[in-house]
Amino acid sequence: MRSIVILLGLIALPFLSMAQMAQYEYQLEDHQIELKFMINRTDLLQFQFNECDLQADMAQCAALYISARSSFSINGIEMDFELVSNRMEGGRLVLYLRSGASSEAITEVSIENNSFYELNPAFRNLVILNLGPFQRSQVLTIDNPSMDLYAN
Repeated sequence: MRSIVILLGLIALPFLSMAQMAQYEYQLEDHQIELKFMINRTDLLQFQFNECDLQADMAQCAALYISARSSFSINGIEMDFELVSNRMEGGRLVLYLRSGASSEAITEVSIENNSFYELNPAFRNLVILNLGPFQRSQVLTIDNPSMDLYAN
């Protein structure tokens, strides 16, 4: 199933312009939720952040920003993410973040993401889930900033 989700994502990727879009990929790894966040560096540099100096520490600034404007819950428990590492990849900033352990079976996933909308109302956030029974991708927008999923 995971292969199908990844294949569909790769097929759809060329049709989605990655400009003005950030990508959030959540996956379960060793009972922890890992988040791979990607955004075009040029898109990020267009924004003015009050929380920190983007030029001085782009990765930390972006991590603080998305943490303050998005939430991710499993079984009704909100997960906090910490920056683990970062790199530049083909003009894109890539952040790797990790949450605390989740030992329960995942029966419910809730995501709300309000990142970048106040800076650019046309911005989109692509969410990709690879979490056990939750294999899905969805584009979140200012008009539809959240998704709630339940196991059957």
